[in-house]
Amino acid sequence: MSPAGRAAPRDDAAGTLVRGRHVLTSADPEVITDGAVRIRGERITHVGPYRELAARFPGDAVAGGPDDIVTPGFVNTHGHFSEALLAGMAEQYALGEWIRRLVGPVAPFLDEEAAYVGTLLAGVQMLRTGVTLANDMFVRDPVDGVPATPGVVRALDRLGLRGVVSFGAGDARPGVSTAALLDEHAALADAAAASRLSRFRVGITTLGAQSPRLFARSVRLAVDGGHGVHIHLQEAREEVRAVRAAHGTTPVGHCARNGLFEAPTLAAHCVWNDDADLDLLAEHGVGVAHNPVSNMVLASGVCPVPDLRRRGV
Repeated sequence: MSPAGRAAPRDDAAGTLVRGRHVLTSADPEVITDGAVRIRGERITHVGPYRELAARFPGDAVAGGPDDIVTPGFVNTHGHFSEALLAGMAEQYALGEWIRRLVGPVAPFLDEEAAYVGTLLAGVQMLRTGVTLANDMFVRDPVDGVPATPGVVRALDRLGLRGVVSFGAGDARPGVSTAALLDEHAALADAAAASRLSRFRVGITTLGAQSPRLFARSVRLAVDGGHGVHIHLQEAREEVRAVRAAHGTTPVGHCARNGLFEAPTLAAHCVWNDDADLDLLAEHGVGVAHNPVSNMVLASGVCPVPDLRRRGV
């Protein structure tokens, strides 16, 4: 990207100037008043005052106007394309009951076509609201031996939407084998590797949804494979109680103790924490997607964002 006032190679091909009263740059200067972003092909080539760019590139088309705001693309830090076709259903339930009554019964029937169509629907909605990167976890039960999650990558590629994609593996429900779950991870990783827009992470639904054997395999896949991790952590009080009863520590403590945080980790929700949990998240550089609307709709609680930010999370 070349600032408007800096010498640049000759560029005669027409582009597009996206004009705004305020251009937010996420750089220096942070705001350009009555500015524009010049796009040519798939690249941003210049950012600067609108009048200077319009004079320099008189053949460019102009989008936007003097009363608009131009921002970098937004990032959806946690979501589920597997729920794109379920929006609004069973919203009267809290988290645990919602999973039992809706997500569980639907999970075995989410095939590649459902992944593709659902991602198209949700992806269009994201693009229309300025989201250009989605960090997704597709949750399904691979009971038929045919991977579905490559449909997510196929849809993202068609839309031109970037994705950090993961498969939310869990073997708590009957009929799901560890081998089928690992095959789904592998199929999604291969699809992402072949995509220009997607990157793969190892998905873990929750600790309670994984047997100790599957959790150990997930840790090794992430750490030994050099992948990041996408996990739900301490979203509900019941989750923390169950893991404490089974392992003598919180989910955050269990992950740290068993080496999961050796891989770059993004944890969703993180509502029910004590000070030791917050310190561990900070110590291991875990990122948190705090999902305030979801936490309210499902009556999960409120993530302690100020306490996390004070620790540098």
